[in-house]
Amino acid sequence: MSRFSLTRLWGELPVELRQEYRKFYLKQDVKQARITMMVMMIPLVCSGILDYLLLGLGPRFMVSLLGRGVFLSYTAFVILRLRKTESIKYYDVSTFIWLLTGSIFLIIGGALRPAAYSGHTIVYIVMLVFMYFGVPNRLNYWAIAGSFYTACMLFAVIFMKDSANPSEIMDTSLALLVVTAAGIFINHRIYSYKRSHFMAYRQVAELASRDGLTGIINRRVFLEHAEKEMTRFQRYEKPFCMVIMDMDEFKCINDTHGHLEGDGVLRKYAMLVNSEIRKSDIFGRIGGEEFCLILPETSREEAVEIAYRIGRKCEGADIHTSEGAPVKFSVSTGVAEIQAGDTTIDQLMRRADIAMYQAKQKGHSGLVKSDMRMVEGGRVDLMN
Repeated sequence: MSRFSLTRLWGELPVELRQEYRKFYLKQDVKQARITMMVMMIPLVCSGILDYLLLGLGPRFMVSLLGRGVFLSYTAFVILRLRKTESIKYYDVSTFIWLLTGSIFLIIGGALRPAAYSGHTIVYIVMLVFMYFGVPNRLNYWAIAGSFYTACMLFAVIFMKDSANPSEIMDTSLALLVVTAAGIFINHRIYSYKRSHFMAYRQVAELASRDGLTGIINRRVFLEHAEKEMTRFQRYEKPFCMVIMDMDEFKCINDTHGHLEGDGVLRKYAMLVNSEIRKSDIFGRIGGEEFCLILPETSREEAVEIAYRIGRKCEGADIHTSEGAPVKFSVSTGVAEIQAGDTTIDQLMRRADIAMYQAKQKGHSGLVKSDMRMVEGGRVDLMN
């Protein structure tokens, strides 16, 4: 960063990653904020005793007691609501409003105490430190809340208190301003480190989820996605299909052109399939030359059409080795649709796998539905 800026601070992350970043830390932020709020309730309760000693049982004490009860009840409500929240926006807004409300409560409490009393000014500074480091939030929310709190406390110290020592007012005012500036700067650095940690974690997670050769998801992650689709089907009865594709005679490609060229064919095949499927489809490599597709909210007939289109695209693919030699390949494909009686994803995968091997046994570039009927000769049979 060449210069400090709230806008530039958020600009360090791409737009599409900002929500993912906040979601990544949400549980930790919620836990930290709730603990901080609980801790801050202790001095607020104890200061009620101080108000009694300063104000007696007069009207000011009653107003102070009522305000304290309202704010403590509101704090307890926020703590309980935050425990279950999964909304980043709700967390940001609720903690921001709580910080502003706390600032207003403190200045009202200070106004009710005798003007000659200034012993609580150190509490203002401690509360400000807790605000910056105990309640995580977006930096712009922090800056607004911290500046508002500091302005309220400066007003209280300068205009609402009688002090025989002007240097005391100056010291308190400078301390509030320094803590505000330091809080914004330190939180800026903390968030920079947190973003670096998030990006490093994300990169490692991405590498662990991808097939190193083709760049598509690996078997483990593919099966995780498949299990999620299975859960959606069981809960909402959303249909989906699985397509297993195995390259025909791939060993011959390796033997003829070498393993490096074979790897190149696998990469180009993965790119070809990716160009033919939807963003919602899930495509992964589950074996050497074996690939698998999950097609959400897709009937068997629609899945056959997609698989057929991919098969024809493979046959017509213009692929050459690094030396310019043409490489032709085909795939055998099995298609299976989730059934009401399926209880595990393995049942669906087994049907698709059997269909794929049936296609391979009947010739190259075959496509078999899970009812074992062959689709061949450039024509798709969609009859049940």
